[in-house]
Amino acid sequence: MQSGKIRHALFFVHLTVEKALKAVYTKRMAQVPPRSHDLINLAFKCGLNITDEQVDVMARVNVYNMEGRYADDETPEISAQAAEELRKRGEGIYQWLIKQL
Repeated sequence: MQSGKIRHALFFVHLTVEKALKAVYTKRMAQVPPRSHDLINLAFKCGLNITDEQVDVMARVNVYNMEGRYADDETPEISAQAAEELRKRGEGIYQWLIKQL
């Protein structure tokens, strides 16, 4: 984010939460997680009790899941301040998911 690649940084927030969700899924279901990048869908498939706030953060981060894979101009711009807040909230979800393991 410091280099100005805010959307790309939010892709890494998405990736971090996605991988943590897949770890939780693997532990709980004893199966390979589904091939999905949708954080909300993965959370529900894990059987997690997620809050409305967590759903909101996951929905906002989901928008950036394609940025790192297929960067294009369709990914919405976001201010540095809003991106930092989203990053912090994503980190909170990540920390919560790690505790689920």
